[in-house]
Amino acid sequence: TSQFFFKAREPQLACAQEAREIETLETPESGFLAKTEALLGYRLPDSFITNQNPYADLDFSHAPKLDSVFVSTLVYRSDFYGTVLGRILKWHAEHGTLVHVITTQYMMFEKDKALLHGLEQASGNFRLQEFRYLDVGNPLGKPFRLIDTKFRDMHIKLFVTLSRDDPSRNVVIFGGRNIHDGFLFRQRPDYSKYPQLIQYGTEDDFVHWNDFEMKVTSESLARTAHAHLMRF
Repeated sequence: TSQFFFKAREPQLACAQEAREIETLETPESGFLAKTEALLGYRLPDSFITNQNPYADLDFSHAPKLDSVFVSTLVYRSDFYGTVLGRILKWHAEHGTLVHVITTQYMMFEKDKALLHGLEQASGNFRLQEFRYLDVGNPLGKPFRLIDTKFRDMHIKLFVTLSRDDPSRNVVIFGGRNIHDGFLFRQRPDYSKYPQLIQYGTEDDFVHWNDFEMKVTSESLARTAHAHLMRF
């Protein structure tokens, strides 16, 4: 992500930015809760996570008025994490927020595509991009280059919210976590009651990834990060 930031043509975009607040998100739950809080306007109770019901009631009465949300992630899974976030993003898109999601195409399962394409079809404000690397140097003549081209990843992991109405709602969350239950739950979840979700253990392996994120509340940083993502 740091390399991505410092490729800006305008030097001032790579300079230090003023922050209203900086919060480290050490625990797996803290990253999920920070993202949902930025979108809902309140912190979900811990029981919302432990119950592992992606369709539990959500209160949108405190949701902030956002101009744009951008979610960039290597993997976006149709599991608890991805479904809950998708429900909230859908609400914002339906209420006028421009929502961008970019993820790596070849890593998407059919259920991931069904979730994200469904969100795209539900609202014209939801913009999905599936990253795919195109090698213009005739990879067909070089088998290893063809493999490298097909399995090229997009590792930019950023969550950005923009609001002109409320500067405190301009948030950037960055770090190593994907939208994936392996970055939230320590043990394999049981989704036998929810066949539309990825069934870990049969459709995909489950590994808990111990990673780290940070949340920065800063209008200037949020607008800079959003501009970089739009340019990318």
